[in-house]
Amino acid sequence: MVDINKNTNCLAINVSSGSNKQNSTQADCDAISYYSELSRQWAVKLDGTVDGNENSAKYYAQLANSFAIDAEQAKDSILDDTGFIAISADLTGANNIGTCADNISCIQDAASNAQIAEAKAIIAAEQAALAQESATEVNNVLANSANTDFSNITDNAKTVIKENGGVWGFIQGDISEQTDLSETLETKADVDLSNCTKPYITETYCSGASWYRIWSDGWIEQGGQVGVINGSAGTQITLIKNYSDANYCLQVTNVATSVTWAQMVDAHMISKTNSGFKVVANLHNNSANWYTCGY
Repeated sequence: MVDINKNTNCLAINVSSGSNKQNSTQADCDAISYYSELSRQWAVKLDGTVDGNENSAKYYAQLANSFAIDAEQAKDSILDDTGFIAISADLTGANNIGTCADNISCIQDAASNAQIAEAKAIIAAEQAALAQESATEVNNVLANSANTDFSNITDNAKTVIKENGGVWGFIQGDISEQTDLSETLETKADVDLSNCTKPYITETYCSGASWYRIWSDGWIEQGGQVGVINGSAGTQITLIKNYSDANYCLQVTNVATSVTWAQMVDAHMISKTNSGFKVVANLHNNSANWYTCGY
């Protein structure tokens, strides 16, 4: 063991061999010898602490390298033929190496003129950082695989299916999502349109050939089909919905059974009120389609 007395700038060297011990003291050493030996011990000493303080840079470098190897092996053992397996990473040593950065300051203070000690300390710090990074990576992989906490998963109704051969996967929605969609559509159907400025249909009706639809601004459309007899008596048609007056638009179209001029011009309107109108046929008992619109 080499004991360094910084007060006298001397070295006390104890050499042990079996049961025989020899003590020698170098009393007249100078500062250069002192710092030279101190630098060497900070750089390569492995059999104890330096100056009763911390371990050498080489010690930390070897320890950091050892943990880096352990971390790499631990990372490689995460996967096997069956997938992820649970392992436990011992990060105690790697955490202890975190003090190596502080040792760099110690080395610089104690051996500011010793290039070897400074270089070894930098290497030790870099290797310690790599060991910590590798250990952190292993820990993250474990946290995201075998040791993942699934306690916060509350909805297991969704099924994710991954297809091979370039086929897109799909997600099967659960019942709650389908119900939510149905309720959304129902809400749209029940929406209040009282403030809408654009006219919209408020009521519809259809029975056989007769129909009508009423708009929010009071506009009415209606139509149907009726058999029309010839002669002056004609056929009276009663509107499904009455208009406010007789100034509505009316169109009557003959339903011809053959392509003759008589049938094509046969049906026509002869009178109308707000509640109905009369249609006559000149020659034939044909059917006619009618359409009205107005307020």
